[in-house]
Amino acid sequence: MRQKPQEKFSIYDIKEGDTLASLATFFEKTQQEIKGFHNIFCEHEELIVFDFPADLKQLYVYPYLHYKAIGVAEHLDESTYLQHKKQDGTRHYNVQYISTEGEKNTVINFEINIIHKGIYTEGHLYLINKITPTTINGENDANDTEEIKEKIGNVAYPLQVLVKENGMWQEVIFDKAIKKRFEITKQEILEYYKGQTTYNMLAHAEERLCNEANFKKMFENNWLLDTVFNNVYKYYNYEHPIKETVKFELLNHVSPIAFDVEQHIGDFEFDSKLITINRKGILNDSRSRASLELAVGETEYDGTVSEKATGKFEQKIILDMKTFNIVSIYLRLSIDLQTPRSVEVKVGMI
Repeated sequence: MRQKPQEKFSIYDIKEGDTLASLATFFEKTQQEIKGFHNIFCEHEELIVFDFPADLKQLYVYPYLHYKAIGVAEHLDESTYLQHKKQDGTRHYNVQYISTEGEKNTVINFEINIIHKGIYTEGHLYLINKITPTTINGENDANDTEEIKEKIGNVAYPLQVLVKENGMWQEVIFDKAIKKRFEITKQEILEYYKGQTTYNMLAHAEERLCNEANFKKMFENNWLLDTVFNNVYKYYNYEHPIKETVKFELLNHVSPIAFDVEQHIGDFEFDSKLITINRKGILNDSRSRASLELAVGETEYDGTVSEKATGKFEQKIILDMKTFNIVSIYLRLSIDLQTPRSVEVKVGMI
């Protein structure tokens, strides 16, 4: 037996009708590449000279190959959608949000878990629980106002989210439990905090949290939902990249910014059984740079009114190949104003 080199390889089970030429086309390699790679690892009697030996059962192939090589195609329908699966169990994630304005960074961290509650006519129902307090720039100790905001914000959780078959969230669910949680939280806050500021914050929170229309409006452009449930399962097609417009709330007090994004399915890694989706794009918003700068308080501008702002969109999604659960998401958006701004969101399974 020959000593096999230490380089990694994957094994493809040869099917009836497979030839060196057909698999070279299938794997998008040349015949010489397929033959040469296999011959590095195989036994002497399995060497490929002109075509496969008659009794060859397995082919040593490159460790990174696209979906056709590993059976993911069976999960694609005629429209090349990767269908949403029922996802059992609870998935635990660390979430980090980094907002940058010039040299100033704000880093927000917390942990969540996501539970798939069932499949309904309208879509998939998910439950998001926030399981740790929010830290800002690594600080757990907050002032009174920040503590009240944290307690009020937690009233929305567990958050019920309805997700379409393609992975795009369509709405958050409002129910009576939210009102009950708010009343309990309100009493807890009033036991420890007094004063007009506290009363004003609670009145404003009650208006947002305890009214169904206001509650749903509060999550219309939620950065967490837009990161985790934003077309994750849409169109896994290796040959043809998908182009679409993606909107994200990048600037405070400014309606979502539009990016033209192209999505590619990446290579599959056999050893870790992961799927990589890459989405890249550029800012293509109808508003001028001057109007955006004015909206964020940068009133001095020496360019022309018609000049457009520039910016970039970059996202990498890694899914488990068997369950299609999200393993990690990295998202970065940037816009070039007088003070450059960017947002990074990192979601990683724990």
